[in-house]
This record gives sequence, structure tokens and C-alpha cells, in this order.
Amino acid sequence: MDEYTTITKCRVCSDDLIEIVKFDPQYIATTFVKSNNNNPMSEIKIPLTLMLCKNENCGLVQLKETVKPDLLYKNYFYRTAINDMMRRDLNDLVNYALDNVKIDDNDMTEYLEDQITKMWGLAKIGVAFNCTSIYAYNQNDMIQYYHPVSVFSYCMTRCDRVALFHDYDISEFTIYMYR
Repeated sequence: MDEYTTITKCRVCSDDLIEIVKFDPQYIATTFVKSNNNNPMSEIKIPLTLMLCKNENCGLVQLKETVKPDLLYKNYFYRTAINDMMRRDLNDLVNYALDNVKIDDNDMTEYLEDQITKMWGLAKIGVAFNCTSIYAYNQNDMIQYYHPVSVFSYCMTRCDRVALFHDYDISEFTIYMYR
């Protein structure tokens, strides 16, 4: 039982949970080994129980069991673009987007403002986010840069407790909005 922990309360609101579905214990997913012979990971099964938060304002569906991170990630192996076909397809997709998707600064400002409004609407305590600053050194045409004061000003239209920090990296700034 030391491969996982279980929860008894909702991960978001700490309310009680209702069991929805309980599956038979499952093997841990891909471990990228040549063979499972004599591999201790091949013996481990974890229960899989879906739980529903009783709080109707929350309603989060979540797993009861949480696999210990070391079991999953201590020897985690991740490869991207593992074959030529995938590399070509991803390259073609990026080139298509660069050639066909045209977004100007006004579109990106509207998008950012929309995302801020959505985050603020969902927040119970506050919102924090980073943006790339127009004061960044070595700017790149592929990156969207924002004026920190403009973003701060927009946030002030949503609430009156806003903080702007532009102190840890010249290329980014952080906005905090508090309820």
C-alpha cells in the first residue's frame, strides 16, 4: 500500500466525496523497459476509484488514489519527436501555422484581457499570472510582449487590489489580483 495514498475529502473544496466507479487495480502505464521480466514495476497495480465532490458548487470528479511521485517519475523517460515522420509532421504543422495564422497585437491584447476576465470570474481568492514584458532584451518575433502598465491598468478595471512585479527577470512581469 506504500505505492499510493488516498484522499477522503475533495482536492479543491475539502467537502465530502461520493464514489462513482471503482475499477479493478491497474498496472502503472508505460515504463519504457525492454522487458518486464524481473522488473519490480511490472508487479505493481494501483486501485482506480473515481470520486465526485458532494458540493454542488464544486462537483469535481477526481481519483481517490494518488500514485507516489517517485514511483512514476524517479526514472521517468520522455522522448519527443521519436521518429522522422513525427518530426516532419510537426515541422509541417508549425510552418503552416506561421504561414496562415496572422495575429496582430490588438488580437493578442483582446485575448489576454479575455483570459484575465475569465480567471477573475473563477477566482475565489485571487489571480496571479506572468506575461512577457516589452522591456525584454533580445526580443523575438515569435513571442508576444505586453506593456506592464497597460496590463496593470486593465486589471484595475476588474478589481482594486492589484500588484505588479517586474523585479526578477527583465523579460517577464507578474500581476497579482486579490479579492
